[in-house]
Amino acid sequence: MNCDDVLPIYVGDDRTDEDAFKVLKEGNRGFGIIVSSVPKESNASYSLRDPSEVMDFLKMLVTRKKEAAL
Repeated sequence: MNCDDVLPIYVGDDRTDEDAFKVLKEGNRGFGIIVSSVPKESNASYSLRDPSEVMDFLKMLVTRKKEAAL
């Protein structure tokens, strides 16, 4: 299996997700995204405010993938 074209993205909303954020960040292996309506310290590279922003982000990824396939 060739995984060179895979970009891991981990979306989480609490302390239990910090280990995954840290692994992705330290190893430059992908991106962590914390979901929180208030700013907080995190190992995540990016943040979204709420589940509706997560949905918008995922829809955008799908749209971009479809456009790239054309």
